[in-house]
Amino acid sequence: MARLTSWDLTRTAHELRVPVLVADPDAAGAYPGQSAELVELVGERATRVPFTTAEGAGYDCEIGAPTLRAQRLGDWLDEVVAHA
Repeated sequence: MARLTSWDLTRTAHELRVPVLVADPDAAGAYPGQSAELVELVGERATRVPFTTAEGAGYDCEIGAPTLRAQRLGDWLDEVVAHA
C-alpha cells in the first residue's frame, strides 16, 4: 500500500488513447476525490460510473456489490464495442 502513494498519472493520462471507465464510489475512503481527478485528466475518453452507498456499492472497489459492478462494467463494454 505504501508504494501506491508514488503512483501518479498526472503526466501520462493525456497519452491514453482508449476509452477508460472510472468507477466512482461515493464513500471511497482510501483516496476520496481520485475518480473525479482521473476523469479530468483523461478527458473525453473517460466515462465516470457512479456507485452509491444506497446500492451497497459506495465503498472502495464497490466491495459490497460485485454483481452490480460487473453489470455496469459489462454494460459499458457493450457500449464501447458497439461504437468501435
